[in-house]
Amino acid sequence: RWFRPSGPRKKLAPRMSADEVVYDPESLRFTLTGHVRVEAGGVILRGDSFDYDKTNGTFGTAGGGVFSSKRMTGRAAEILYAEGTDEGRLAGGARVELAAPGQANEGLDVSGESFRYARRERRGRVEGQAEIKSAKFQGTSETVSFVASEDEAGFESAVLEGGAKVAFGGKEPPGGGSGEIRADRMAVYFARDPFGLGSIKTTGRSNLSFRSAADVTETVLAPTALLSFDRVNGLWTWFASGGIRAEVMSAGRPGRTLEGEEAVFDGARILHVSSRSGRPAVADSAAARIEAPSISVATDTGGILATGGVAGIIKRGEERRAVGFFSPSDDVAFSSASVELRP
Repeated sequence: RWFRPSGPRKKLAPRMSADEVVYDPESLRFTLTGHVRVEAGGVILRGDSFDYDKTNGTFGTAGGGVFSSKRMTGRAAEILYAEGTDEGRLAGGARVELAAPGQANEGLDVSGESFRYARRERRGRVEGQAEIKSAKFQGTSETVSFVASEDEAGFESAVLEGGAKVAFGGKEPPGGGSGEIRADRMAVYFARDPFGLGSIKTTGRSNLSFRSAADVTETVLAPTALLSFDRVNGLWTWFASGGIRAEVMSAGRPGRTLEGEEAVFDGARILHVSSRSGRPAVADSAAARIEAPSISVATDTGGILATGGVAGIIKRGEERRAVGFFSPSDDVAFSSASVELRP
């Protein structure tokens, strides 16, 4: 049976139903048990039992329950909802689902030891083995701070801190790129219609493993990185700076290591590395070493273009072909304004 607590109020009193209600007039506390349902401030609470503190305007349970608002539904062992601040707190292992109507498999799942959400500001925080995931990505860290979308069907942005990791792009169109990035801190920005990742900005010991094609992987170490997803063409691109080291591995070709101040991977699958101040960019492999202010590598073919004044060495090796009249057993040094190496 539904009822509302009596008394003067500036706003509509919460609506409650339960199998049994016990009221203590001295403390102004209600104890609700059995099939409890509470409607308060646009929030619905459900569970086997809830306590309502009328003075403080709070509902709470330590017996497990469900918290829901608009398109957000959360479950946890402990729930506390404050009417005055319109804030929900879930603890003891929380799992929250956000879903837009009519978008199957496009929802967002959030979990952690605790979940806190202030509805008026649309801001929240997840702590303790925090995880956010959808069909197209998975992010984990010690904490996640987020801003929800206005309709609460997803996030506008999230900041992951403490061992942050995001795996992305596994089910994007073929050739779009996929991988995993780790860092001390990540700021993630989301897109809508459909919901998904828009960009990822990392700071602090960034480590990117990026699969630009089925048989090509780039591994990048840098202080900062920015990944962006082109929703029109279904392609991931990235930029790294602060002193980078990258390894390009491809089936059937020797691996190559690149070093420089900055690196850009564009939509044509070309990796551009530029030099540090006073130091050249470097491309090194078992076959050759190249130093130049700018080096570009076509990751799908292995071709290299170095410009701006190039110096390099073609390394000795019995398996490499002779260079002019030079023996394969000798290193061959060279320099020029630019160099193009074709596979």
